[in-house]
Amino acid sequence: MAPADHDALGAVRVPFRVVCRRGAAVREVHFNRPGWQMGERVDLHQPVCLDDLEWLGWVLERAPLLEAITLEIEEVDERTLTEQISMLRHYLRS
Repeated sequence: MAPADHDALGAVRVPFRVVCRRGAAVREVHFNRPGWQMGERVDLHQPVCLDDLEWLGWVLERAPLLEAITLEIEEVDERTLTEQISMLRHYLRS
């Protein structure tokens, strides 16, 4: 199991900021490379890397009703965006 912690309400927090309540049906995941600002883990909307896909897999295993994955990256050129989409498609098809 991937490292995770639970808050007082039972929410599961994983590094790329997915928060889901126990027993809740996750329908959409917003996915991006996180980072740190002032000692806090935050969404930086950076392009994802191969190691981020391990975390996405962890979520997918626990979200059987998932309908959508939103790739949330900002300020990238067309080539980078195309590579990101290709990497994500390849991972989801395997």
